[in-house]
Amino acid sequence: MDKVREPAVSQGIGAIMKPYVFRSVWCLRAPVDVVWDAITDSLHWPEWWRGVRRVEEIEAERPGGLGHLRRYEWRSLLPYSLLMDIRSTETLYPETIKGTIEGALQGTGFWHLHQDGDICTVQYDMTVVT
Repeated sequence: MDKVREPAVSQGIGAIMKPYVFRSVWCLRAPVDVVWDAITDSLHWPEWWRGVRRVEEIEAERPGGLGHLRRYEWRSLLPYSLLMDIRSTETLYPETIKGTIEGALQGTGFWHLHQDGDICTVQYDMTVVT
């Protein structure tokens, strides 16, 4: 008699899968407004961020800098690239940027910037499922 196997995990953002949390922290000797400008100008990330292969604008931002949708191609030491579409959902200048992620990974991304003297600390948290 054949056994019927139920899928172990459903697909999609509501999946039962355990989320992965990736955190990057950078300490930069720069004013927070300069760092903010570099982060919000993600079309130019491939010029200075080694892991970002390309960024393509899918939908332009609305007034206030929200709602833009961009496709990112990421590549690390692994022998393949990941494509993700990220939509900006919230900004609070010059401290917070939030977005939703779809594609090879699904979830949310959160940037937090903090100035302390001449050091700007940037923390990026990405919480995703595959």
